[in-house]
Amino acid sequence: VDKGSRWSEIKDKVMALAEAKEYFEIKEWRLDSDSGNIIEENTKFTTNKTVYVTSKRQQITITVQGDAGITVKDDGTTTVDKGSRWSEIKDKVMALAEAKENFEIKEWRLDSESGSIIKEDTKFTANTKVYVASKRKIVKYTVNHVKQNADNDDYTDWISEEKQGEAGTNTEVIAKEEEGFEKPIPEQKEIKADGTTVVTLQ
Repeated sequence: VDKGSRWSEIKDKVMALAEAKEYFEIKEWRLDSDSGNIIEENTKFTTNKTVYVTSKRQQITITVQGDAGITVKDDGTTTVDKGSRWSEIKDKVMALAEAKENFEIKEWRLDSESGSIIKEDTKFTANTKVYVASKRKIVKYTVNHVKQNADNDDYTDWISEEKQGEAGTNTEVIAKEEEGFEKPIPEQKEIKADGTTVVTLQ
C-alpha cells in the first residue's frame, strides 16, 4: 500500500486477505498482535506493519418447549456457539427444563414431539427449537393385608406385597380372600412419587 495511507483508504484491500472460517466471523483488526491497539479509520501506516485479525464464534438461539409434564424456565431460550454438538451444549439447554411432580424427562427431540430424537453428535447450525417429552414416574407402593384376631378387635399382619404404578395415579389393589373372613373392599390411594404409599386391607 502507499506509505502514509490511512486504514479507511486501504482496509478493503487488506481485509480481502482474510476470511473467517465456518461458524466464525471477524471480530476486529489490531496492530501487530491480538493484544495490539484496535485499528481506527484514521490509523496511518508509515512503515511495514503487521495487522492481526481476531475472530469470534457465531451465535445461534436454542428455544426449549415441553409437554404437559414439563416446566420451562425463564423464557426457554439460550444462545450457543454455531456448529456446536448436543454433547457440548446439552447441560446448558437441559437446565431450562424441569419435570413436574410425578414426572421425569423421557427424551429430547428436534422441533416438536414428533421430531427426530437428539443424539450426542447432533449439530446445531441455525436457530433451533428443541422439544422435551416427559413420562410419569414408575414407583413402588406397599399393600398390607391383615386379619382380624378371633379373640379381640386387633389385627394381625397376614401378607405384605410390593406393587408398582405411575406416580399421581391411583393404586390398583385387589383384596385377597381367606376362608372365614369377609373380603374387604379396597380403598385405593394416590401413588406418591417418593415411594411411601401404603395401602392396608383389613
